[in-house]
Amino acid sequence: MTLLVKKMNLDHAEVIIQTTKPHQKSWLDFLNPETLRGNLIRASMFLAAFEILEDSVISRLRGFMCFEHDENRHLMDSDHYKDDVLSRHKSRFAASLDWLIENGTVNLSDKDCAQRIRTHRNLIGHELPKIIASSEHELDESLFDELYYLVAKIDRFWIRELEIPSNSDFDNLDPHEIPDSEIISGNMIFLGMMRDIAIGEAGVDMYKASIDALRQSQKTHNVE
Repeated sequence: MTLLVKKMNLDHAEVIIQTTKPHQKSWLDFLNPETLRGNLIRASMFLAAFEILEDSVISRLRGFMCFEHDENRHLMDSDHYKDDVLSRHKSRFAASLDWLIENGTVNLSDKDCAQRIRTHRNLIGHELPKIIASSEHELDESLFDELYYLVAKIDRFWIRELEIPSNSDFDNLDPHEIPDSEIISGNMIFLGMMRDIAIGEAGVDMYKASIDALRQSQKTHNVE
């Protein structure tokens, strides 16, 4: 496959593409500024969305089990965290998922979903030029919904089991009686907006819906 620039100046460029037919669409997509911009936005949104998933899977659990900091104020892994979580797998992500499964937060199907998302994230991170320029390697937009589902499921677990019980404002409230629609984490808001932007929907609608749900929850439970 060869791309030759026959003539170029500030006003005009004549390009000759010498390639086989199956690759013509890829090059045409790559040379289309709107297509390239859209692919780059979707890819970057997915990479950022995976960081949010990692935060939900790893950071919340680590923060629950670890309390001490080093001289640079970095959180240190506790012996309990090492023995109960890190010993399960060399990958913190996989080890944390195993702990969440054992404690009923997610199930094996969720773990398989998380691994598919991670594999796709690695493909994007390592093969970004192919993702943005090849019609044979496309970003799987359906994984945005699965990613949001996992983050929502995990974040709601921690909010119900840890954040609400430890907040005196909710002393007379059973967290398990609160419907899912009224439990919305910051991660969920960001992720929903990113997903909408990535697939071309209005992210502001997700933001407004989340804010409305939070306000309704405050009215229902008399939280100032």
